[in-house]
Amino acid sequence: MDLDTKAQRYAAAYRARERSRRSALASRAAELRALLPEAAARLRRDFGASRVGIFGSLARDAFDEGSDVDIYVDHITGGAYFQAVDQLCRLLGEAVDLVELTRAPASLREHIEAEGEDVH
Repeated sequence: MDLDTKAQRYAAAYRARERSRRSALASRAAELRALLPEAAARLRRDFGASRVGIFGSLARDAFDEGSDVDIYVDHITGGAYFQAVDQLCRLLGEAVDLVELTRAPASLREHIEAEGEDVH
């Protein structure tokens, strides 16, 4: 087998692996999005949030192997922030970055307002 043929086979195998990787990530992002209404319901019911949404890679359709799930809420009642994060991690099966808008720096709030997507 000559060098050109080997290179072509390598490139074809790489493209196939990359397509498979992207497909798996898209499927995982879709699974996470399907779980978001339940996550929002729990945050409202158990932790007093009235506004819940996502931002970051999942909101931008850029979720990848290194992504966590970025969720914002208007507030968490009763100082139960870590309990809320724990419930979300268990439900979603991913690391979660939970941001309380009332406690977030102004620059982060502006970013969330520009990019965020409320979950109902």
